[in-house]
Formats: sequence, C-alpha cells, structure tokens
Amino acid sequence: MEVLAKTQALKFAPELGFWAVEIEGDFLVVIMKLRATCIDQSKISNHIWEAKQIVLGFEICKFQHIKRGGNRVTHLLAKDGFRRKCDVWWVDDDPTMIQGLVEEEGQFTL
Repeated sequence: MEVLAKTQALKFAPELGFWAVEIEGDFLVVIMKLRATCIDQSKISNHIWEAKQIVLGFEICKFQHIKRGGNRVTHLLAKDGFRRKCDVWWVDDDPTMIQGLVEEEGQFTL
C-alpha cells in the first residue's frame, strides 16, 4: 500500500510544479527497494518499477526512511482516505483534522 501512495505522490508532484522532491516513508523495505539500483523481483516489483520510471523525470528525488512515530500526520490522512474510500488531495489548506498534529510535530504546512 505504501508503494502505491509513493507512486501517486510522484505522479502528482509535477502537476504542482515540483521537480525536486523528498519522499518519506516508515516502511523500510519499500524505501530500500525504491533506492536500490538492482532489478526488484518482489510481489510489488511493478509498482517499484513504475515509481522509478517516474523519478527519471525529476531533477532531484530522495527517498527517506522515518520512524512510524514521525509519520503520524500521514497515517491520519491515510486512515481518513480509507474511510472515505476515494482519493482526496489537499493543496492550499490543511484539513482541520491535522492542523494541531502538524503544529505539534513541527512539520511544514501541507
């Protein structure tokens, strides 16, 4: 599931004018596969390959592993997305459900 979210983010970033991105995730296996230069042969290899092809269009793209506790905003948004059963994008304004958490974690505004 995490690799699908990363792929969607990579597809969406250029539409917003981003050509240098840092993708964070708490699932170390996915981050390692996205960083690897060898051919992936796992069950998610198609998604890994797709993400790597999209990355070729960026000037800079870094994949960074973070601990799950440091990714609470992302998990809250994902949980809300599953509840809605549809894709939701916030571009200009933070959803009210995460504003306090963003301030608490000291992260940038989405």
